[in-house]
Amino acid sequence: MKKFHALFIIIVILSSLAIAQTKTYIAVLDLQGKGLTEMEASILTDRLRNELFQTGKFRLLEREMMSEILKEQGFQLSECTSTSCMVEIGQLLNVEFIISGSVSKFGSMFSISSRMISVETGEIFSTATFDHEGKIEDLLIRGMKEVAFVLTGQKTQKDIIQSKQITDVAPQNTTQIHEQTTPTKTYNNTRVRPTYKLPKLLLKLDVGIFDLSNNQVTSIFDETTLAQSSLSISRTFINTGKFAISPIIGIQQASGTLFPKNDGSISIIQNNDIEYKVNYSMFRSGIQSRLMITKKITLGFAFGYSEVNVEWEVEVDGREVEFDYDKSENGTFTELFISLALSKNLLLDFVSGGFIPKKNDEFEGSKIAVGLSLAF
Repeated sequence: MKKFHALFIIIVILSSLAIAQTKTYIAVLDLQGKGLTEMEASILTDRLRNELFQTGKFRLLEREMMSEILKEQGFQLSECTSTSCMVEIGQLLNVEFIISGSVSKFGSMFSISSRMISVETGEIFSTATFDHEGKIEDLLIRGMKEVAFVLTGQKTQKDIIQSKQITDVAPQNTTQIHEQTTPTKTYNNTRVRPTYKLPKLLLKLDVGIFDLSNNQVTSIFDETTLAQSSLSISRTFINTGKFAISPIIGIQQASGTLFPKNDGSISIIQNNDIEYKVNYSMFRSGIQSRLMITKKITLGFAFGYSEVNVEWEVEVDGREVEFDYDKSENGTFTELFISLALSKNLLLDFVSGGFIPKKNDEFEGSKIAVGLSLAF
């Protein structure tokens, strides 16, 4: 059983490392056009999305997917202008940051103003403004790139001014980038935490092995490992967004064939092939808690009451013999699991758990399993 625990730990570590490298999810709302056509504002928004993606730090929610989600929720973007409304949109879209802004034309001057909002805290993470006198095409060529750099903290005002002195051939001060009163934070030093609520309903199925670990069984049989599967359902009643508590009910089934040790300790029939088939059924009810560690990974723990029924069948030389053994026990179960989000509604679970019977009962055991959960 130790080797399975070691394998479980390795899988968890590798999963954690993979998640640590996951890019940040953001959504970019269409820039509001002031003095520009709707098409011009849309083209500039697409360029901003592309420049943010090119930084290599983000996974962007596509415009079509974003519109579909908001439409399903009956949300009207045209009515959303406040920061609190932007945060609500970010929560619906299941992203960590949301970017909004406007592009304006006044006379021959163009101005882009944009801000990056943390969906978790509701705070403005960074802001950037690009002012340009000249052609609108210059906003595509340079403006959106510079705005993306300022929003993500890859450039500061000093960096951009120095770059401008080298690359600009236009008269001084015709193009200028500056940061607003809200300072731009260094993105690489920012700890990104999860921003969406845990699912309300979970249906979990896992398969693995269950090891009967009490002394009476291990002293008789060479191998005490059974194949197991379990199914459970939980409904959240406390949910803070990053921590949830829910009641859980479920069943666990384990079965297999055990072979007695070849020392005659339990058999009065010598030189015969004896097999003991075990059917181990468990009903579970209790409490489950979940804690979000990152955007993609959740740590969970469950415990509660279990009722177990154990049935035995004996075969000698392939023929079943009369052997009446059917026992019920009860006790407590514990379960520790780590869930990896494969998609919005599908989780991959790594599970370790056990059953502890009440005093004088026999069939305690532990399990290692992997499974899938459907989240609603």
